[in-house]
Amino acid sequence: MGKHSEMHIALQDEIMSLSNKASEGELTNLDALIQMRKHRYEFEKGLALIKDFEDAKINEIANEASCYPDGYRGFEIKMVNGRKSFNFKVVPAWVEAEENKKNIEEQYKMMFEAKAKGLSYANISADGEELPLPEVSYGKSYLTIKEKK
Repeated sequence: MGKHSEMHIALQDEIMSLSNKASEGELTNLDALIQMRKHRYEFEKGLALIKDFEDAKINEIANEASCYPDGYRGFEIKMVNGRKSFNFKVVPAWVEAEENKKNIEEQYKMMFEAKAKGLSYANISADGEELPLPEVSYGKSYLTIKEKK
């Protein structure tokens, strides 16, 4: 096993140890989380460095990899072009449609909120038609951690 694998295993062991200590009451959940988040921050910095390297060297790496059509050290490495995307914000008809969509969304959100607060007629139109309410879904909860200065 290489030194990098051993280092990663040691870090994973430390994180699992923090989790176990919190589960067994040797450490508070808050203390465990703060320590784990410090590790996460360091991992994210490392991942950003790797991404920066790949972005800066993408063409050079692709050229090197093209010399090995059957792969390099057991890896197939090739450059994939970025996806094509369109920006419609310069198309007047799209801008108008988007504005209309936003207005409709806001109107139906307000109806939903009013209905949730107990106004039984909130989604009834002026001519008595019952309007459908939007479906609502909730994202996963998460914690924020900010060090006080």
